[in-house]
Amino acid sequence: MTENEVAKLNRKVPELMGAIEVSRELGIKRNNLNKIARLPEPCQVLDRGQVWRADVIREFAAERREAMAAKAAKAAEKKAKVAA
Repeated sequence: MTENEVAKLNRKVPELMGAIEVSRELGIKRNNLNKIARLPEPCQVLDRGQVWRADVIREFAAERREAMAAKAAKAAEKKAKVAA
């Protein structure tokens, strides 16, 4: 296979993540992966486990971080009102 053929193939195949990579991206332990609400469906299930498109997981992780930050800010605001 030539370098050009390899480059074309790499453009066609999306970056994938297994459970370990997904859990790292989400900042959780692998054992807790199945507890994540609304985790995107894997794009494929293999004998060794599920795989997800990396771009989908990165987008999900960013949205999840934003939601968690907003929730933490709301809780801090509520706590500050109670303390005042």
